[in-house]
Amino acid sequence: MEIYSFEDLAETIMERPPGLGRIRLVAVDGRSGSGKTTFADRLASVLGDRCAVLHTDDLYDGWGHPTSFDERLWEWVLRPLLRNETARYRRYDWHMGRFSTQWTDLAPSEVLIMEGVSVAGRRWHRLTSFRVFVDIAAEIGLARSLARDGESLRPQLEVWQRQESAQFAADDTENSVDLIVDGESLAPSTGGPDTFVGRLR
Repeated sequence: MEIYSFEDLAETIMERPPGLGRIRLVAVDGRSGSGKTTFADRLASVLGDRCAVLHTDDLYDGWGHPTSFDERLWEWVLRPLLRNETARYRRYDWHMGRFSTQWTDLAPSEVLIMEGVSVAGRRWHRLTSFRVFVDIAAEIGLARSLARDGESLRPQLEVWQRQESAQFAADDTENSVDLIVDGESLAPSTGGPDTFVGRLR
């Protein structure tokens, strides 16, 4: 693995042809607790106004399977954007256990970063311009998730880990992405050049 800057990665992505209509769709995949959100947000900060971010945690209807957001993702978000229309979706409230009644607009942009478990799966390959897998040991991912979400969710998270592992195997995710990122390299930024450790494929 090598050290890369987010600025260089942003340039690489902008050189790729759009796959979702006029949009370069970037899929950021990885285990729960791997650092996907951190990675996506840092990349977005470099891309600036050219970029929007979608967190697929907002599209789950509670605990289910890692691909259970697929229909909402396609109908609410990807299909409208493919037609160069503004997408609209309702965010799931994990505390209330239901979707918000408010709709969130997502206008077409040059880049859309789609972040979440299974987003780099085969079913989305034809639409993606660049795919990332944020890699972390399962035990570290679980520890991070428990620290973030609370020990009370251990049963759900342990089931989820087994499901995501099975999905990654079915999709052969690590062998079908453009970039593998070391999730442990995603420490808080020091204020210097924003970098990560990874391997371009």
